[in-house]
Amino acid sequence: MPLELKEFLLTGNLGPIHCGMTEQEIIKFLGEPPEKRVIEKAHGFFREVRFYYDSVTLFFQDNLISLYGLWIEECDIIPKFLEPSGYFPIRNTPMDQFLAWLREEQIPFRERKPPESSLYKIFTKGGVAVMGSMKVSSLVIPCPGTERWRTIMRTDEDLRVSMKKST
Repeated sequence: MPLELKEFLLTGNLGPIHCGMTEQEIIKFLGEPPEKRVIEKAHGFFREVRFYYDSVTLFFQDNLISLYGLWIEECDIIPKFLEPSGYFPIRNTPMDQFLAWLREEQIPFRERKPPESSLYKIFTKGGVAVMGSMKVSSLVIPCPGTERWRTIMRTDEDLRVSMKKST
């Protein structure tokens, strides 16, 4: 079933990918990732595994997805397993153009508000955090209850303090 960006932005599901999935479930659905990294002390205090499938990146904490989405700033190839259909922003898509598309498609979104990280410009109805200022760089879902969720939803000052404590 083809994936449209609108569906991802409204539901938070990126094809078969959603919060709560394990590394093993992802490998079963998508195969071994072409690239995998293990960060022993992400943000200085937790182990994180990352799977990379073209522009799709998945972060895992304690064997469960903690963050996933499209990193179009680094790679604008949408993996074929998602069967992408319709509009998807590509590298260097202006944020204003993307916001105009959201309005045209009637996709509800809101501006970032404190204490959320200033790295993110907007959040869609489906919980997708859009990163970038002048250009769209990523569209990600932070999974509730994970360290990745906490780094996005708390203030930048809180994050700097917690990172200092962990070093």
